[in-house]
This record gives sequence, structure tokens and C-alpha cells, in this order.
Amino acid sequence: MSALSDPQDVVTALFQDIKAGRIDDAWARFGQRHRSMIPRERLAGLVDNLPVLRDHVDLEVRRVGSSGSPVPVHAKLTSASGEATKVSFYLGEEGHGWAIDAMHFDVRQDFPSANGAGLKARGGLCNSRREGARFEVGCGLSVYGFAHPPPGAQTRTSSEEPPLFCEGKLRVDCEVTGPDGQKVEALSRSATEREAPDLEVTDPGECRDKGWTGVCDVAMSPDFPPGQYTLRTHVTDAVTGATAMQVLARWVYQ
Repeated sequence: MSALSDPQDVVTALFQDIKAGRIDDAWARFGQRHRSMIPRERLAGLVDNLPVLRDHVDLEVRRVGSSGSPVPVHAKLTSASGEATKVSFYLGEEGHGWAIDAMHFDVRQDFPSANGAGLKARGGLCNSRREGARFEVGCGLSVYGFAHPPPGAQTRTSSEEPPLFCEGKLRVDCEVTGPDGQKVEALSRSATEREAPDLEVTDPGECRDKGWTGVCDVAMSPDFPPGQYTLRTHVTDAVTGATAMQVLARWVYQ
């Protein structure tokens, strides 16, 4: 395998090697530092658990910037179903050519909001951080439509009457599924009851506008196999029993 003088060509060659089943050649495209953190067997496992790396029907590779090192290169892989996977590479000079110093997969978080019997769950901003082989992701969550006025409450007709309060109780379960589609118990948080703070209102109908916000977070280490992971939340209104499931994020762990 000869050294390549263009960083963009290195990334293109990487995916050509993977598509042809040449894992040794693909692994050799990475620099020494990256190979010390991601063994050859782990790259092979990533390819096995993320078929789009090998079976993509379209590949776009684009160099970002014209000078400096490391050089960023972005790639987009499109599967037969039309789903896109975006990968960012950083390359540095090594020997007589270029080698991949880092490879990062984008965290997908553009999932539609979920509704269930009046209960609404919506994913918020996700923040991710990588430090060596450790990966952390935390996603915001907003829930609406769970609050109800106290039993028998009536619309307040004057400021002299006692105030009304919205009351709500939620059960929030943060669940992570792994490359095999099964729940990863070590990364999931069992349902915990969350008190929704009281909100004084003048009309019981206003309770429906009240919302609760929280965070689901995950921290991963090399103990977990490489591949695609999905973070979702299951929310239950403990008062009415209404439920909603919301996908918050999907990412690839190397």
C-alpha cells in the first residue's frame, strides 16, 4: 500500500479498503497514535456492527480548508435505504504521506417529537465529548401535557378565592440500545419518579401548558463493543398512566 499525498484521497481509500474487505489496509490508513487507541480488531468489529461502512451505495468526501495540519476531511455515507451517516476525519503528515489521526461520527438528534394520549415528549440539544476512548453524551428532554388540576377544582372567579395549582408526577426512563438492538443495562437508567414543580394558575385549563425539563446522559468506555447506539426515553404520567417514547440521540461508538 503506497502513501497518498492528498488527505481526501486517504479517506476515499479507507472506505475502498473497507468495502473490499481489506481491514488490514484500512487500519494502516490511521496514524500510529490512533492505532494505539483503536486496535485492528476493534476496527473490524465496528465494520461488522455498522454495515453502512461497507455496504454504502454513495460516498461523498470533502476536504475542509486548504492549509494547516491536522487537515479536516468530511465524509457522508448513504445506505441503500437513503439514510446518511456523517463522519469527520483529521489527518496529519506521517512519513511520505498523510495518515488519519482521528475519526468522529456525528451524533444524530433530529428525531420527531413523540405524543401519547395527550402526553408530549420532545428531545432537546445534545452535547457530546470524546476524550481518548471515553465518550459522553447528554441530551435535554421536555415533557408537556401531563399536569392536571386537583380533583374538583373550578375556575377561580376572583382574586380572593384560593389559588389553584397544577400537580404532576412523571416516571422517566433513559434507555440505551446497542449495536444488536438490545437494551444495554449498564448504560440505561431505570424509571425514576420526578416531581413536577407546582405552578399557580387562575384557570385549570392553563395546566396543560406546563412543562418539565430534564437530561438523559451516558458515559461509555472501551468495555462496550463498537457500533451504533441509540438513546431514548420512556415517559409515563404517574397520574393518568399515559406514556410517550422519544428517541433523543443516535451515535457510533468506536
